[in-house]
Amino acid sequence: MTYLVTFTPLEPYTFGTDQSFVFEDAESVRTGKESYLAASNLLPEQTMLLGTLRYMALQKAGLLHTDLCYEPEEQEAIRELIGPESFSFQKPELSFGVIRSLSPLFLVNRERQTVLIPNPFHNTAKETGYVPMQLGPALCTSAGPVRLPPKEAYDAKNGYGSGFLELGKRGADRLQIYRKLFRKDLITGNQQVTDEKEREKAFFRRERYVLEKDYAFAVLAETADDALPTDCVVYMGVKRAAFLARVCPAAAFPAFQGLSAESPSDLLKKLVEAELNTGEPWYYALSDLIPPPGFRLRSFAIVEEKSLRNIETKLGETRLVHRRRRSPIRWHLIRAGSVFSGQAPMLEKNAAAESIGYNVICNLGG
Repeated sequence: MTYLVTFTPLEPYTFGTDQSFVFEDAESVRTGKESYLAASNLLPEQTMLLGTLRYMALQKAGLLHTDLCYEPEEQEAIRELIGPESFSFQKPELSFGVIRSLSPLFLVNRERQTVLIPNPFHNTAKETGYVPMQLGPALCTSAGPVRLPPKEAYDAKNGYGSGFLELGKRGADRLQIYRKLFRKDLITGNQQVTDEKEREKAFFRRERYVLEKDYAFAVLAETADDALPTDCVVYMGVKRAAFLARVCPAAAFPAFQGLSAESPSDLLKKLVEAELNTGEPWYYALSDLIPPPGFRLRSFAIVEEKSLRNIETKLGETRLVHRRRRSPIRWHLIRAGSVFSGQAPMLEKNAAAESIGYNVICNLGG
């Protein structure tokens, strides 16, 4: 069954990035981005959402140990419940037990019962609506004929579509664009140190975000029936910020009523493609995309890049630092909201990544 799972922050949160504090543990992997400032991502990663749903399934089954210390017989029960291993971008075939698949992340407004997605980068509307960027005739370039926007249609210095686009609302103000849903602050402090020589490194600052009232992070999840608690408190990100998780059938949420699909990602795609069906063909990254080696753009596109190192859990390890650690490999992705004119980007098949909400592309217009 497909459920809508929402995560409402109960306090300011920090979602970790590679730019973090220096850790002197010998097991730590240096990234070259260590700093006194710990930056925060605005949104949780798909891998974090998967990990949180696995946490919820363990909690519902009474198998959750926050110290990750399990007896051998418990480990076997856990493998059956949520799968034998953590997600890895290097393994295209993985099972996550009672969690069958996820959609890409989106936001919901609980009061208006609407869905918000990253505003497509080619949307030229300022406050309301979807007005896709117009392209001129094809020009001869080193990559072959490419259609580019006329000068008056796109000025890179002025940026491109940003914020979040609201779907599922009817009326004159439908497709509202929201750009001020998050507030950032910085906290300052000093780490405890015993060595006087390290005192100058003790100072730190950490970014935190606050999501506006009535909004929540959300994902559609196909799971075994009754695999997740109806509501519970979960902890995500640096310093384990508290979130209220709530689970309800997707069909009970107004934006998804009357829609059906084979997977959570397809259900979200149907909503997006039904509401943004204007203009000539554009391909919209509803999720982050995993570009293959040698990836090339074949048409005009507006793309943002990002990088991440996901958390991996290994229950059999004796030390906590080994049981839960960040992957040593940094993966470079294309950010959700990116758009491609005329042709969809060529991506390699990765069933595991697609099952947790990566590589989801919508066909808009055309």
